[in-house]
Amino acid sequence: MFVNPPPAPDDPKLLREHQAFVDQFPQLLQTHYGQYVAFHEGEVVESGDDKVAVAVRAYSRFGYVPIYVHLVTDQPQPLESLPSARTGRSQR
Repeated sequence: MFVNPPPAPDDPKLLREHQAFVDQFPQLLQTHYGQYVAFHEGEVVESGDDKVAVAVRAYSRFGYVPIYVHLVTDQPQPLESLPSARTGRSQR
């Protein structure tokens, strides 16, 4: 069970990849715990310790298509802080 589940994306393909991640989560905890995984067409296509590196490898293999990347963990994760488009500073 997720401690803080990833939000469901709006894009239909990302939503399918997100659902594949959720469906496979129990198995992923055993095989990829603590790693980022990239999902494309319902399958793990890349994994590793660095989210950006995992995404770059997946995009280099499949082109710039929607690919879902998420950390496999059952531990709470801090919310990511993103810069505000208006101020350029992180907003919380």
